[in-house]
Amino acid sequence: MKTIRIGSYYRSKILHTIKGLTPVRRVVDVGSHDGYLLSFFPDSFAVAVDISMPSERINCPFVVADAMALPFAASSFDLILLMDVIEHIEDDSGLSDSLARILNKDGLLFLTTPSENIKLFPGFLTKAISKKWGHIFRLGYSTEKLTFLFQSNFFVEVQNWNAPYFRYFYLLLKFISIVSKRIAFLILDRVALYDAKHKNGLLGYLLLTGRVKK
Repeated sequence: MKTIRIGSYYRSKILHTIKGLTPVRRVVDVGSHDGYLLSFFPDSFAVAVDISMPSERINCPFVVADAMALPFAASSFDLILLMDVIEHIEDDSGLSDSLARILNKDGLLFLTTPSENIKLFPGFLTKAISKKWGHIFRLGYSTEKLTFLFQSNFFVEVQNWNAPYFRYFYLLLKFISIVSKRIAFLILDRVALYDAKHKNGLLGYLLLTGRVKK
């Protein structure tokens, strides 16, 4: 529990709300960091991908690779996770092609990214925190931009995940997690439940599900 980031833990709660993600035979988490999200697919062949090795050992195969040049055969996976990754990629124009190539004909892409209008609390720290997260190319995306990037290869559906509690309490949760990850995660359980009931809004995140066109 010590190595799990609060962002990873929160995103795992989002996974539980999305239908069609399980069961799958083969899943890859692109930009996986610590591979934590793959622990929710215990019956699948799960592969973690990132541009560098994690600092600690993870319990699944790990591949060092760039999302724009994934070293897998065509149609290798049933599900691709891309959780808060695309905003870190400078040239995102070819990402759709890279991901579509490794999905099978019934494959599903599940992507999360901040909205271009994301607002944390306090608001004046939003840009500074976003840069700390590594969002140096853009804060996030609009629904229109995200749809445009993926619609050539996928049947796309984008929904809002406004995350009001997570955005408001992020800095407090970050501080609590330094003292006790267990307490922070218990609070995050409540936060995620509330946020799941208040998805509408443009100040949080966007969730994209894409069925590959093959």
